[in-house]
Amino acid sequence: MNEVKIFVDEFTGKKNIDWLSVCGRRPPSFGGHGDFVDAIVMGATDDNFLKVRFQDKFFKPKKGDTLSFLFDKDKVEVFSIDHEPYEIAKHSDWGLMKEVLFPMMYRQLITFSTETFITWKFKSSNKELLFKSGVAGKQIGNDPFRPLENLQNVIKQLFSEYLTIAQGEILDLFKDESILKPEEESCFVYLMKDNINGAYKIGISNSPEYREKTLQSEKPSIELIESKQFQKRRIAESFEKLLHEYFKNKRIRGEWFQLDNNDIIDLKLILNR
Repeated sequence: MNEVKIFVDEFTGKKNIDWLSVCGRRPPSFGGHGDFVDAIVMGATDDNFLKVRFQDKFFKPKKGDTLSFLFDKDKVEVFSIDHEPYEIAKHSDWGLMKEVLFPMMYRQLITFSTETFITWKFKSSNKELLFKSGVAGKQIGNDPFRPLENLQNVIKQLFSEYLTIAQGEILDLFKDESILKPEEESCFVYLMKDNINGAYKIGISNSPEYREKTLQSEKPSIELIESKQFQKRRIAESFEKLLHEYFKNKRIRGEWFQLDNNDIIDLKLILNR
């Protein structure tokens, strides 16, 4: 069960929305294992924002750092810290607890509530931390948010409930935003190469350069070869599907193909037009 608190700030007169618990437990901070749900406390006033709490022992967030979320179909949402984190508590074992507010657009709420979460990454000037969840289908300890499928379902439900509540309680919350469905956003079709085994990946992403770095963090041999931008994601998805169908006899697995030099020449020409 998710528990939400709706109240009016006595000083500003604005209505506020905060999550008190997610699936029956409070979300205090990013813990040593890096559970996303443990960190999130969403809130809304006249602005919409994502509120995230960090344990200073594991993370030392500062202005300019970024928190990025990767979803299926290589959908990426990147949040930048534009203010110094607030110190909100101190724990004897974990040290200081800090809080950061990230403004959220309507389209980002739609992404979190409809797309399947894969991983998140915290990046500072001298450190990168990539979240690793439990193996699919495998329970880790007594943690209800692992295996990964549980976490994915919780995130979708959490953001979906929040979006419904925010739209119902604060009717003009999104009045100034240009509301775009995820499939109407611009998107890239890209070609990447694994320089170790020579395999090529044909995929889509709203940020292929970021996707390249995410893959490199797991396998440094990955290289972005070419990409082409489309004004709408659904068009990019259709184009990607055509390429996958055309090269289906050369598929190794998923989006990875064993292509020859003529294939690469043709793809570069197509993606450069």
